[in-house]
Amino acid sequence: IIEDFRPMINDQTTPLCIIQLIKQCWDADPGKRPTARELKDQFDKLLEFNISEFQFEHTPSNFQVQKSSE
Repeated sequence: IIEDFRPMINDQTTPLCIIQLIKQCWDADPGKRPTARELKDQFDKLLEFNISEFQFEHTPSNFQVQKSSE
């Protein structure tokens, strides 16, 4: 993450729960970002809800960069 640039998230192919988690990790205030333990707990919860049902599409559009509006 350089100068408020973030990879673009394709909201058509990325589950909302993952988008929310990614954005938490990108918070400008490091104190508001989840810890490694919190991330592990979140991923454990996602796995409980069968996140494997989601299909992630690995296309170039998922990896574009955009300037953060925050």
